[in-house]
Amino acid sequence: DRAIIDGIAWVAENFAVHKNPGSPSQWHFYYLYGLERMCGLLGMKFIGKHDWYRDVAEYLVSQQAPDGSWPKSGAHGDGVVENTAFALLCLKRATVPTKFKVPTVTGGPDDATPDDEEK
Repeated sequence: DRAIIDGIAWVAENFAVHKNPGSPSQWHFYYLYGLERMCGLLGMKFIGKHDWYRDVAEYLVSQQAPDGSWPKSGAHGDGVVENTAFALLCLKRATVPTKFKVPTVTGGPDDATPDDEEK
């Protein structure tokens, strides 16, 4: 639990959608998909005070090419196919939430309540 709390705190402190905080010019769209995975698995709606999905979606839509793809970026193999796949996975919110309840540590009101309750 401590590692999860510390990891969420680091992401909240370093939150960005226009760059990858760990390596700004490499695998940026994969980083955005990583945010989607983390927030999706934990049912988080906010990272710190950021509505992560709104911020990611607005960024991705602003970067989309007229043909519907996302452009090549970086110098390490992150091309149009990869970027488009990761962008679509983010926008689709492809990750299914778990029932794990993460402690509310990032400032959002609903972070501790995953949206996967049995109906």
